[in-house]
Amino acid sequence: MKTLFDVNFSQATNNLFAQVSAAGLNPATQAALDGDLQAALAAFNQGKPTAGAAQLRTFLAYVKAHRGTTISSKLADALKAYVQGIIDAV
Repeated sequence: MKTLFDVNFSQATNNLFAQVSAAGLNPATQAALDGDLQAALAAFNQGKPTAGAAQLRTFLAYVKAHRGTTISSKLADALKAYVQGIIDAV
């Protein structure tokens, strides 16, 4: 398994996209998370890691708010840990 030391911020965000896409979330939740990740990815691709991290914080807030409801606790915890790793690396 790759760690954040093996990938850049854009790759790490793409890994999040894959996790979210594979989770089988309802369409509204999927769209909200995808929007946050797209914004983060755009910022990282533009060389703006601080802006990318801010978008990931928005993603994280949504995940926390929907933990145990539209996002399972197990998935929310996994996403939170991964996102926090990216944010901490920025």
